[in-house]
Amino acid sequence: MNRYLFIISVFILNSLDDHATIAQMDLAICGNQFQKMENGFNELYVKQERNHQKKEECNYDYKPVTGNNNRCYLNKCWAKKSNVRVKHQGYDSSNFVYNDFYTWPIERVCIPLYKVMPVITNLNDGTFYYKIEDKEFRGTQNNCKCLPEFAKVSCPRGVVNINELNTGDTVWTKSKDGKKIAVPVLIANKVAVSDAHLMVHIDLADGRNLQVTTGHPSFVNDKSIGDFEIGDYYDGSKIIDKYEMIYSEKFTYDILPEGETGFYWINGILLGSTLYNYNSLVNNINCGKNK
Repeated sequence: MNRYLFIISVFILNSLDDHATIAQMDLAICGNQFQKMENGFNELYVKQERNHQKKEECNYDYKPVTGNNNRCYLNKCWAKKSNVRVKHQGYDSSNFVYNDFYTWPIERVCIPLYKVMPVITNLNDGTFYYKIEDKEFRGTQNNCKCLPEFAKVSCPRGVVNINELNTGDTVWTKSKDGKKIAVPVLIANKVAVSDAHLMVHIDLADGRNLQVTTGHPSFVNDKSIGDFEIGDYYDGSKIIDKYEMIYSEKFTYDILPEGETGFYWINGILLGSTLYNYNSLVNNINCGKNK
């Protein structure tokens, strides 16, 4: 009898142990599930924060717009960030107020700093106030990072690497009336860049190709090279490929030919010059107190 009671007691104790083990396993599984849920919520929160931050970030694409407050913004994103509704594309000169920088037109800016040191004030809207001697203007961030050293410039003597050109050398340019004329180089600029400086590579259907910083001006008004996409036509030929590439050299280069356009040919493709606005701004400013 006592032996049977002992066996039953052991069975009951073992059963209790088994239930305790199962309960512990259930708690562990439940704990893991809660931990996974907590991690999931944390990941979701981080993703939402990142998405929110992305929404708050604006690029520096040059696509000026006028807001319903009559101020000019670098692009739609900067207007939206200021809680302003876009009225129309471009700048309206009738809104100009000297005491309000944000009503000034936005110029593309490339200032060769070895020639002049301007006063620069960040307006915290993607644009900057510049003062060079007695000239004032509002512009984009100073960006002279343009062409690779192996870019081929069309010259009367043949094609020449852009890093070999100096002030006074003769290059081909295109006048406003479409004539190809030989002119001297007014400015030859060289700018240091980071090791991971990005450029864009463009292939045209006729075999010509180009490597250049995306913000480099084209020969089309208010358009940079980065504004053109696959399928668009540029300089008489269709763009069949476009992709980013890392430029591994230490410097980029640009030149300013004499003349009314600043145009010149790279690898047989017509481009504008980042130095053109610097020259025109300093010599014939059209905004600020000189407006």
